[in-house]
Amino acid sequence: MAQFLVAVFGGACLAGLAGLALGSVGGFVWERVHRALRARRAPSPQMLPGGGLAPAGVDAASLASRPPLPPIRYDESPVPIDDYVALVQRVSAEPVNTKKAAAALERTINIGAWHDSRLIGVARVLTDGYFAAALADLIVDPEYRRGGVGRELMTRAFERTPRGSLFAGAPIASAPFFDRIGCERGPTGFTMHRAAAVRRQSGSE
Repeated sequence: MAQFLVAVFGGACLAGLAGLALGSVGGFVWERVHRALRARRAPSPQMLPGGGLAPAGVDAASLASRPPLPPIRYDESPVPIDDYVALVQRVSAEPVNTKKAAAALERTINIGAWHDSRLIGVARVLTDGYFAAALADLIVDPEYRRGGVGRELMTRAFERTPRGSLFAGAPIASAPFFDRIGCERGPTGFTMHRAAAVRRQSGSE
C-alpha cells in the first residue's frame, strides 16, 4: 500500500513538473509571436529634426513646423487701459466702456502676460484680502492660446488668494480648460440678473 501511494504521489509530482515546463515554454513562444505581430502592425516612431521622438498619434512634420513660443513676461503691475481694451476686443466683439473698465482695473489684482510690448493675457483677481477671492477675468489672446499662458496666469492668480481657494465663475465652454489645470467643479450656483432684481422689487415674486 505504501509503495502504491509513493508511486501515485511521485507520478503526480512528475506530471505537475512536466505541465509547468510545457506551460512556461508555450507562454514564452506565445509572447514572442505576439510581440513580433504587434511590432509589424505598429507604425515606426517618428524622429524630430532636433532628436527625440514625436508623441504617439502626432505627426512629426507638424510639430517641426510649429514656431517656438515667444518669450513671455509676466508681471503684477497696473495694466494700461488701452492695452486691456485692445486685448478684450481681440477676444470679444462686445463694446467696452473705457472709463468703467479703468475703474474696474483699479479694484482688482491684475496679472499681465506680455510679448514684448503687447498685452497677450491678463488674470484679474477680486478679493477682500482675508475671506474670499474670485477670478474676475481670465483673458488670453487667441493667437497665444494652447501655449501655457492661461495656466501660468491662473497659477499666479492662485498665489494671491488669502486662504488657498479661488472661485472661478466661468462659462461652460471654458470648463475643459479648468478641468485640465486641476480645478474642482463646484455645486451649481445662482446668478441674479437685472431683470430678476426688478421683478423682486415690484413684488411680482
